[in-house]
Amino acid sequence: LVDPGTKLGNYTVTTNNGTLTVGAANLTVTANNASRLYGASNPSFAGSITGVVNGDNITATYASTATQASSVGTYPIVPALADPGSRLGNYTVTSNTANFTITQATPTITVTPGTYTYSGAAQGPGAPEVNTGGSTGAITLSYVGTGTTVYGPSATPPTAAGTYTVTASVAADASYNAASSSATAFTIGRKAASVTPAMGASTTGGQTVSGPIGIGRNSPGAAF
Repeated sequence: LVDPGTKLGNYTVTTNNGTLTVGAANLTVTANNASRLYGASNPSFAGSITGVVNGDNITATYASTATQASSVGTYPIVPALADPGSRLGNYTVTSNTANFTITQATPTITVTPGTYTYSGAAQGPGAPEVNTGGSTGAITLSYVGTGTTVYGPSATPPTAAGTYTVTASVAADASYNAASSSATAFTIGRKAASVTPAMGASTTGGQTVSGPIGIGRNSPGAAF
């Protein structure tokens, strides 16, 4: 009581104390959505925290159960509050999770040709020579002649000697998008021909002459 006129002596005073109720402050922590490609490292997760008062040292971190090896799909990002000063008891906390989405990656497809020589059979790089970049999708191949070699496009490897390209296409699977290689060059070389003279044949000037071999007047060992 304040009594600047000094009048309280004229009163019988009864004092009744009241109750001051301090309610909890509202604190909200919210994670941000995030995404990455399959096989990549997890990004740094982030979010926001609102409602901290009185300079209380309350901070938040954000984490997911997804690892680098996790499959394509959606995983939760969960906030966690750090409260070294034990102030959270003064707050009503609302925690909002977010979505961490792992999407299909696009693989790098390459083809490594071997060495090929004409044999009369179809030949060229096949599925074993295709690096799918980790994808398990089905492989299809397309062969095309180049330069003066006329062939394809065809899914069947060529037979004739000549120059070609092959393009490998890999279908999508659960972890990877569909993708194709660049056109990769390869060559089917000509087969070397060999000529074996028959008995009683001779070769002259690169030509084979059949029949009996005569002995000329000037031949060594000729007698007349």
